[in-house]
Formats: sequence, structure tokens, C-alpha cells
Amino acid sequence: MQNENLQNLIKRQMEIQDAIKELNEESLEITRQLLNHQIILENSKSRQKEDITKKLEALGFKVTATTENRIRLWKLSKNDNHVNLIYKESSYHEGPYNAWYTLQPDIEKKVDFVIFNYTDAAQHINSLVINNETLKRMLAKIKKTPDGRANINIKANAIQAKEIHSNINLTSYVNNFDQLN
Repeated sequence: MQNENLQNLIKRQMEIQDAIKELNEESLEITRQLLNHQIILENSKSRQKEDITKKLEALGFKVTATTENRIRLWKLSKNDNHVNLIYKESSYHEGPYNAWYTLQPDIEKKVDFVIFNYTDAAQHINSLVINNETLKRMLAKIKKTPDGRANINIKANAIQAKEIHSNINLTSYVNNFDQLN
């Protein structure tokens, strides 16, 4: 009887060890897949920035990245025209807005344009090219964090866009790079 009990315990322990081994292998495979997805996402984000840079260069701008007062700026120059802009990107968010950005305090005093890149529900990448005047109007209507930053929440697709807190219609800025000229 004791021998049979002992054999049952050993058999059960081996079954559990086999199940653990199987779960470990499955966990490893899931980890590999997650890492692949993370790499794809990171490459996609850097590719978005590259695509925007190429678009700007195709418009005839020389693009120079720089940092001033801990703010990453893109300086665009074309003929005698010089423009400062910041580039921000957001992943898709499901909800009352699908893109979310944080801007530094007084950013409107440092830039002429902001490019907000976002992904819509159809997983298409789009850009909002917003001029300084519109940025100022938007920021004036948005409640700031205690340290002065502004959170921008945008509901947009490839055709229309709106900033949720300021209630400003941004449709005319969707994929509109022509205004940089």
C-alpha cells in the first residue's frame, strides 16, 4: 500500500513537472512574440519620424535637429525662410480621443509649428501640422498641470481632427504640410 502511494506521488510529481515544462516553453514563446512586436513598434516609430523628415525634405526644407532648453526642435530652412517646430507622436488610443501628447511650458514661445503624428482606428498614420497661432489658441483653453505642461488630447482620423479640451476643430491641419511654405 505504501509502495503504491509512493508510486502515485512520484507519477503525479512527474505530471506536474511535465506541465511546468510545457508552460515554461509556452511562456518563452509568448515572450519572444512580445519582443518581436516591441521591436516592430519601435522601428515603426523611428520610421514615422524618418518619413516626416523625408516629406519635409521633399518640400525643399533642410531639416536640422537640435535641443534648446531641454526641448528637441527641428529647424527647417528653405531659401531665406526659417521655421522652428517640434515633432510629437502618439500611438492609437481607444476612447474619447485617440492621440495624446504632452507639451512643455511656454512651448508656443519657442516654435512656429507643431507636427502631431497619430495613428487612426484604421491604423493609418497621419499628421497634424499646426501653426503657432492655432497652438496658442488651443493652449489658452487647456488646463495646465501644476508645473505648466499641457496635455493635448486629439480625436482624429485621416479626414478630420479636433482637440478635445479646447474644442478646436483641427480638420484643416490634417496632413497639411503646404502651410510650412
